[in-house]
Amino acid sequence: MSKIDHALWRNPFTGQGLRLPVGSGNEEFRLHELGAIEVDDRWQHSDVSSPFWRLFYDLSPGVWVKSGVRQYELDQDHAIILPEGVSFDCGASSKLSHFWIHFSLPLNDHAAVTHPIEIEVEAEFRAVAKKLRTVTLEERVPQARRLGQSLLHLAFVEIDTQSWEVLDPRMRRLLAWLDIRLGGP
Repeated sequence: MSKIDHALWRNPFTGQGLRLPVGSGNEEFRLHELGAIEVDDRWQHSDVSSPFWRLFYDLSPGVWVKSGVRQYELDQDHAIILPEGVSFDCGASSKLSHFWIHFSLPLNDHAAVTHPIEIEVEAEFRAVAKKLRTVTLEERVPQARRLGQSLLHLAFVEIDTQSWEVLDPRMRRLLAWLDIRLGGP
């Protein structure tokens, strides 16, 4: 099913996942929502692009993500991070449980990443992801928040973020100032 209304992709809350309350503000990643849903070959989305980041990880093969000319196949050994603003198509070729996290980086860490980031999953990542899937389905919000943060840290530990294009230092200072004052007057 194709979603033409791109406004649907601007909101990180699907209504199918566990919506996490706003954290303390000093977290490395801002978790918005995470979840696990059953998908099948009817789960097809085209031209998805959002103002937030996504992590997709599935224990069984069958979900794919295509961005540009490259198609990524997800399974227990591969996860994918989709940066904000990166357009992609996604779908499933079989029935399975699909897991996702919608998150944002702090404003002062904003970077322009223009392509998906494939992660080769290690045993630690797999173990945390399994536990996170369980506490998510049980709707244990505090545990899901902590495990979600842990999983994202494990995902980003091998990524060379120094090669990312970063903002001018003056803009980074402005965004850092806004970041700590979000929600204020």
